[in-house]
Amino acid sequence: LLTDQFSILLKSTLPLFGTHLLEYALLITSVLAIGHLGKLELAACTLGSVTANVTLFSIIIGMGGALDTALPGSWGTSANTCSDSNPRTNRMAVLYLLLLDPMLCIWLNAKKVLVLLRQDKEVARSAVKYLAMLSFGLPAFSFNTIAKRYFQAQGLYSIPTKIGTVVAGANVLPTGTLVYYPHPLLRSLAPYLGFDGAPLATSLAYNPLALGSAFWGWVIE
Repeated sequence: LLTDQFSILLKSTLPLFGTHLLEYALLITSVLAIGHLGKLELAACTLGSVTANVTLFSIIIGMGGALDTALPGSWGTSANTCSDSNPRTNRMAVLYLLLLDPMLCIWLNAKKVLVLLRQDKEVARSAVKYLAMLSFGLPAFSFNTIAKRYFQAQGLYSIPTKIGTVVAGANVLPTGTLVYYPHPLLRSLAPYLGFDGAPLATSLAYNPLALGSAFWGWVIE
């Protein structure tokens, strides 16, 4: 009995661990890419990442934790499993939309706050640029948070991990292209962005994650 329980826990926790690791890999990729541009760029990227995690990403993930309690019960007791879970996910999506607008305003005007916190002005300015580029992926990041809970409620723990593995691996190429231009051929495929290219590549990577989750949930499952 103990072996069976351990096996069940292992099958549940390993995909969850992999999913979170792959999500953070998207941010780490941008940090590693920007780190080769200079000390100021690395400091701004680090400051922007910390600000994003503290002010919004952690809040989105924390709010999504409410679905860990709400969704499994609806899937386990409802005759039509989607009838109870869909309204709950929709309500969470509305809450996210109400949250994103004011937080986006804070992100775009965070320079004064960062300077008041004794940050270098150039670092603060670049950190706000990082946040501005990263903001393009906020709706998709919010959707991914809901989608993960939606799959977990059905016991489909490995689906976000599979999608994240593909996206995280593929994200290396656009990040390198937008920041470095490692090959002349790639220069014709995307504009030169330098520092701005890394957070933009990260924010764009959240969209394939969302599309993959939507396709898997609505077509495959």
